[in-house]
Amino acid sequence: MKAALFLSVFLIACSSDDSSTTDGGTGTDGGGSDATTGSDVVTKDAPAVETGPVLCNGVACGANMKCFQSKSCVCNDGFVPSGNDCAAAPAGSPASHLQTDVCARWKAGHVVTTPSPYTAGSQKCDPGTLAAGGITDTLLRLNTFRWLVGEGDTVTDDATKDTGDQACAIIAIWNPANATAHNPPTNYVCYNSLGATWAGQSNISWGTAVSDTIDQYVQDTGNDSTLGHRRWVLHPPLGVVGIGYVKASGTQYGAASCLGVFDSSSTGPKPAWYSWPPAGYFPSTTAKWQWSFHYPAGMSSATATVMDMATGTNVSVTTTILPSGYGDDTLEITPGFTPVVDDIYRVTVTPGGKSPIVYEVHPVSCP
Repeated sequence: MKAALFLSVFLIACSSDDSSTTDGGTGTDGGGSDATTGSDVVTKDAPAVETGPVLCNGVACGANMKCFQSKSCVCNDGFVPSGNDCAAAPAGSPASHLQTDVCARWKAGHVVTTPSPYTAGSQKCDPGTLAAGGITDTLLRLNTFRWLVGEGDTVTDDATKDTGDQACAIIAIWNPANATAHNPPTNYVCYNSLGATWAGQSNISWGTAVSDTIDQYVQDTGNDSTLGHRRWVLHPPLGVVGIGYVKASGTQYGAASCLGVFDSSSTGPKPAWYSWPPAGYFPSTTAKWQWSFHYPAGMSSATATVMDMATGTNVSVTTTILPSGYGDDTLEITPGFTPVVDDIYRVTVTPGGKSPIVYEVHPVSCP
């Protein structure tokens, strides 16, 4: 397994005057989106939706479907595409989430109960301590994203792992934000063997509040070649993490965090596939993040198309099969269009030699 090894720079509104960075190796991406408030998504009035067994653009909609924008038949809430019709979404599927539930969970998952959770140690290389509130806030954020994609909210924290990741963070805060952070040389400032060990099995982030690092990892700006941070955070077998965080003045980014992600103890749902954005409703502020489809059964020769259901035509996307070694096999789907709030997009992924997998995503504005 590989830790995520790629550099990106974010400007996160809620991190005050700190810039933020995730671990990296190939370069710096200046000007990433605000994970919770920034958006390039075009907003329009909610579309009119016709219901009932009516013709839609000259075609009769199948069972459990409705006519959307007088152009396309789409699934009713709580249903998923099944041939020419729609079937009830499986239990736990993100397609079964109501819009109100998605927005309520998104809001609750971004509450920060402990804005200043870090207490510095007495010496420069003393890793200090992260308060329980900071760990709780980070776990809540992590489980919010996992719930959104249909993996439940079962990830927990381990104190022993926390110690290792706290030792990782004190190395990261005083040294370059690049791929070497995962294998720090012994001449690094504040080098310690425990932290070096955990650096090799953790996502690493710089420059923002500890809970906000989870948004960074899922957004994963600048890491298009692997989406490694996202893949580890959303990896269904992940059951226990370690969380470390250090904040220090006089450093380039002001803060550093390590999230231990090498674990396979989850007892929660392990869906046959999952995606970002997830099937069904999702916060429109994330719609311009890179799209991805994750498939444990393998992604050989996979292809994908995306149809804008408001027009009944396919939109421009570029697909890339990402390298293995970071959680599950993943197909990256790069939008060549600007997603529209309250529109519906039907994604069809065809893994090589397997039947197509079809799902609909619906960006909505969450207050």
